[in-house]
Amino acid sequence: MPAKTITDIEEIRKHVQAEYWKKGSVTAPTKDFYINWWWNERLVEALEQGYSLRNKRIVDLGCAYGSVVAAMIKAGHDAYGIDLSDFGIAEGQKEYSLLESKTIQGSIHDLSCYPSEHFHFLFSNQVFEHLPGHLCETLAVETFRVAKPKAVLWAGLVLDISSDYQPQGFDPKDPDPTHINIRPKAWWDEKFIKAGWVINDEFDETFRKHELSDGYSFFKDYDWHSICYKKL
Repeated sequence: MPAKTITDIEEIRKHVQAEYWKKGSVTAPTKDFYINWWWNERLVEALEQGYSLRNKRIVDLGCAYGSVVAAMIKAGHDAYGIDLSDFGIAEGQKEYSLLESKTIQGSIHDLSCYPSEHFHFLFSNQVFEHLPGHLCETLAVETFRVAKPKAVLWAGLVLDISSDYQPQGFDPKDPDPTHINIRPKAWWDEKFIKAGWVINDEFDETFRKHELSDGYSFFKDYDWHSICYKKL
């Protein structure tokens, strides 16, 4: 029988603690999945091809240990992160001392810890589908509030595009009970457009097409879906 679905944000916070992170993913069932410099540094390089991160302030929404944030800082960028998991934030700050003033525990739908028009680039990966649906309008409004004019928001997430679709890392024998909000793209577009965002296919397509110097491509190796917006 599938695990009981979790729908309350506090229940989710209690769930995403030590045992949750130790499971990692199907492809890397250890803490190394979240602390992998090679992968995270390449992700930052690929993002830079679609949107120059130089002299930009960046936030990772649902940063887990903060490894993407750390990779961005190592590359010379002004990056920050927020994650619901107390354990994930604490572990990341133990692994990377440079994160001590850069990552914070909290839910991505409540960005009151950040001032308005603060970030040039908002990034998220495999996170939005964990947020209860009734909080997503607030997520859209809050991300718009903290975004600077001309800011870009890119989020990789699981989209409900077919009944037999299985996302990258999905184990049907042990489904993640916090995958509670798998929706079609149009559902997300409605929320973000209502908040003031504009669909930005240009960045999304540039990021998807990019290959690193050795031919590596995130979108060839991982079956990611994504949504992407910009603030005018």
